[in-house]
Amino acid sequence: MQIQRQDGTLIDVAPRSASGIPGGTAAKANEGIGWLFRHSSCLLKNWIKTHEEIFGAGSWTGPPASAIGLHRLGASCVIMSDTCNKARATRKLLREDIAVAVQDSHRPAQWAALDEAEQARRATSVKGHCTQYMRNIMLDAMSAAANKHLNAALVDTLQQFGLTRHHVCSPRARQCCAPESGPRRGSPALRQGVRVSPTG
Repeated sequence: MQIQRQDGTLIDVAPRSASGIPGGTAAKANEGIGWLFRHSSCLLKNWIKTHEEIFGAGSWTGPPASAIGLHRLGASCVIMSDTCNKARATRKLLREDIAVAVQDSHRPAQWAALDEAEQARRATSVKGHCTQYMRNIMLDAMSAAANKHLNAALVDTLQQFGLTRHHVCSPRARQCCAPESGPRRGSPALRQGVRVSPTG
């Protein structure tokens, strides 16, 4: 496939979903990311070979296998990660590998002919922070504020529930027994976390 930049130029793109990098250390995780790019490039190379064996030399009109690689992540590509230590360490190693891959993708004379500013522009990637955890912080604050507000607003109404017993059921435990009988031993209500307690 191709994508079009703002200036109108077309770029060949070979999209592929990839996941399942090894865990452990940041070095191992970064190793796995590099392997995925090399593996994807190898798959495309073999596909091109098969295509041309079937349809003839030069019949492949898609991108070359060299279009996939860490070197494509230079030139201000955003490398997004979580904010935990391992994720940030992995991203640091990955950005270093990207810079090396960008330089290796040029011929030595071609790279040397570039001034330092252009070399830095091509080899530099941008750090990005995933801020999904901010959502949890905001939701926790909203939940606490809602509880405080409702406890104050409904205090009179809540006192009217002091009949004989009350039930606190999880969303999945809807098979509560009547207050006067109580749940049977081994019933779904007990197994799924229903709490039955006396009231004053």
